[in-house]
This record gives sequence, structure tokens and C-alpha cells, in this order.
Amino acid sequence: MKKTKKSLLLPLALALAFSLSFALCACSSGDSDATPPPSAAAETPDTETPEVETPAAETPDTETPEVSPEETPTADSDARGAMQTGAWDGGTFANEWANISFALPEGWTSLSEDEIAANVKAQIDLSVASSGGDESIRAMLEAQFAGTVMDFVLYGPAQQMPTVTATYVNAASSPLTENLDAEAYTSLTTQQLAAGGFAFGETSETEIAGEKYITVKGSLPILDSTMYQDLYVRTLDGAMILLTIGYSDSTAADAEAFLASVVPAG
Repeated sequence: MKKTKKSLLLPLALALAFSLSFALCACSSGDSDATPPPSAAAETPDTETPEVETPAAETPDTETPEVSPEETPTADSDARGAMQTGAWDGGTFANEWANISFALPEGWTSLSEDEIAANVKAQIDLSVASSGGDESIRAMLEAQFAGTVMDFVLYGPAQQMPTVTATYVNAASSPLTENLDAEAYTSLTTQQLAAGGFAFGETSETEIAGEKYITVKGSLPILDSTMYQDLYVRTLDGAMILLTIGYSDSTAADAEAFLASVVPAG
């Protein structure tokens, strides 16, 4: 049992990214251009000690409204390490840390942070259900996901294809992954996904926005058609940058065009 759980933990983020590409229907409405506002809790006045109110005491609560949720220190800050998320400016996304920038193709949709979180929860719930309701698996998956960031999830207009996800994993946060390079991480992940029906080709190297990624192409038969998943992995600051692109035969050209449109950020 322990070996089974470890194999589940190792490629969790990538497995979820693959699964998410096939489960976007659940939460596909809305626009991700809007950024959630800072927590209102930081602005709640202290009403129990009015006699000791001083400007110095209130300054920390009122002078940092511009801090985003990703930058605010939390219990997950250490788990996330040096990883940073990008931002939307109109229809253009940029992440200087990951060196990724692109314009959202016409007719495509980007999921909001809440929609991504809902989809991730649904996939964790499915993993627990598949285990026969083993809640210890939920605890382990959620613990590992504390060191994982899903920066964006996109899908095209043709039956929600192609799909594109960017997932960052703090490999240093787990003894299972801290010594792995991109190729080893990709190999272990594809081994598990192959058990679920995916077939993968040989790894190669692809340049995206001037950065070199380990690449592997996967396919999964579904009814009378085939769905494809291409995986691109590179390491940065102790983290794995994972790009997954899902597509069908009829949307392969759109997937290729999107990948070609990604440019360096900044």
C-alpha cells in the first residue's frame, strides 16, 4: 500500500493537469481576467481596545491593499518556494519568472482561479473515490498540492479543445522529487499515466520561448477517436515547469499554432 501511495504522490500535479484537460466541462464559464481582491479580514478594525489605538498599530493592516493573494505570506509560502504566478493584461498573459507570454487566441477561454481550484478538488475527490474512499489519500494529495501552482488553464472553442495548462511543482518540497531532473520526473510520471491507458512516445527536446523543454507526446483512445496530450517539462529554481497541451485530430493545427505563439515574457 505504501508503494501505491508514493506513486500517486510523485506525479500528482502532472496527473491532475492531464485529468483536467478531460474534465473542463464542469467549470468552464467565466473570464479569468479579473483578479480576486485582497482578503477583507486584513481591513477589519480592532474594536476591543479603543484606548490604545495608534497610527503605528494600524499601519500594517491598511498600507498593503496592492498585495496579491499569491504574494501574501501563508502556511503554503515555504512549500511554493521560488515559484511565481503570471498575470493577465487584457487578453495577454505574461509570467516573467516562467518566461512565458502569449495572447489568448480568438474564441478561446481561460479559467478563473476559483474554477481551476474547483476542478482540482473534483479530481482529488475522484482519486479518493477510486481508492474506495481512503481519506488518507486525500490528505496526502492535498499536502503535496500545497507545493503546486496551476498558473493558467485554457481551452479552445471546438468542443473545449485544444486545452492548455501550466503547472509548477516545487520539487524541493518533497524528498520524492527533490533530486529529480526534468527527464526523470517526466519518465516517472508517464509510467503512472500509462497504467491509466495513455501511450507515450520517446522523449525529445523542444524550444519554447527560447527555453528548452523535455517533451513527450501521449495518446488515449476514447470511443472511436483518439485524444492527444503533449507534455513539456523544464526545471527552474528547484521547481518543475509543466506545460500540457491536449487536442484531437481536428484541433491539432490549433494546438501547434498556440505553441508557436508563446514568446518570452518581458
